[in-house]
Amino acid sequence: MSSKSHQQGGFTLVEILVSITIIAILIAILIPAVQHVRESARRITCADRMKQVGLAMHNYHSSFNQLPSVMGGTTASAVDGPSPTLTCNRNYLGGLVALLPMLEQQALWDQIVAGGPLEEDTLGNMVTPSMGPAPWIGQFKPWATDVAFLRCPSDPASSDLSSPAYGESGTSRSNYAFCMGDTILLVHSGGRNEAGFYDTDGIEPSDLSTSALAGVKTRTRKNRNDIAQLARSTNRGLFWARHRTSFRDCTDGLSNTIAMSEIATHLGNNEIIDTAIFDQGTQMLTQPNFCEQAIDPNRPTHWGAGFSEGNQSFDAEKKGTRWCDGRLLYTAFQTILPPGSVTCFSLRDASHGLSSATSRHVEGVSTLFADGSVRYITTSIDAGNSAAAPVLGAQPSPYGIWGALGTRGSGEIVQNY
Repeated sequence: MSSKSHQQGGFTLVEILVSITIIAILIAILIPAVQHVRESARRITCADRMKQVGLAMHNYHSSFNQLPSVMGGTTASAVDGPSPTLTCNRNYLGGLVALLPMLEQQALWDQIVAGGPLEEDTLGNMVTPSMGPAPWIGQFKPWATDVAFLRCPSDPASSDLSSPAYGESGTSRSNYAFCMGDTILLVHSGGRNEAGFYDTDGIEPSDLSTSALAGVKTRTRKNRNDIAQLARSTNRGLFWARHRTSFRDCTDGLSNTIAMSEIATHLGNNEIIDTAIFDQGTQMLTQPNFCEQAIDPNRPTHWGAGFSEGNQSFDAEKKGTRWCDGRLLYTAFQTILPPGSVTCFSLRDASHGLSSATSRHVEGVSTLFADGSVRYITTSIDAGNSAAAPVLGAQPSPYGIWGALGTRGSGEIVQNY
């Protein structure tokens, strides 16, 4: 009888190990690629939403022959007495509120115009007048409404809709902010107080010491000519808080002037791109990079231990957390430090401050120009000398191409960015 040899089936151990190794390598290559594709899609959506806001801005200008007011609304009416927080919005409403009808949000706009009752019994079932209460009162339903077109998909933060006592939270977020130029002095208020009159807000132009900063916010009803002149020379951006501007003011050209950019909203991880620090005094007014000393030298993307969120930030004052608030911390920025830089304030959110454009994208921010185009500006853009003092009037910006793009009429020639 002849015998037949039988060949064993299956894989050897070496073959299995090689196969596993190849699969692991493929996964290691593919996962980052998939994540990159997803982020690219999110960034495109983010830019598209910003472009829609830009189109709304142009439609608004066509209708009213002016740009939406950054910090406007109903004014405070008394020098002293009870806080008008629930009876008016104290001239703090942001420009995004005015754009709602142009962004197919007519129903939300109608609610704001109508005013109405607050949601929380802790405030005594107050009824607010037209245009609502102060923008930090989350019990006013429109302020707590999430508006999808104001959010960049790359930002994972969600709106904190909890409502602690007095409503100093519970408002919704925005990743899109208006450009206020390349200076700090009087940019936080435009030079006008809550009653709409030119006033110092406690700061004398001839005395920028820390002690001068201690003055309370005033609601006097008398203009100061020196403050009006100073504010006119320091507010160099396309938008000017508590003032009207239009495209005709943009003598540098619409395609060379930034209208809006991105801000990363607060996550609570002590990152410099989304966490503001406060009580930094007045040195930043003449040395914009002053607050950078608080960055952790071992982790340059985070604040150092001495400037942690716990002792430097306020519970209700988080970057990008109030879509309806026009102040620097919430829906505005300056082109002083390059994208991805710090945000800090001399006192709190209503004081002199420096707000930087930031995002969750890779090394850059989507930026809307006044002509309606959206371009991606990298963090490596020329930003000049961050230690230089801001300039006044129509002088060229000391902050390089980034600073020049943020001014509306300084006469710089901008190219190659």
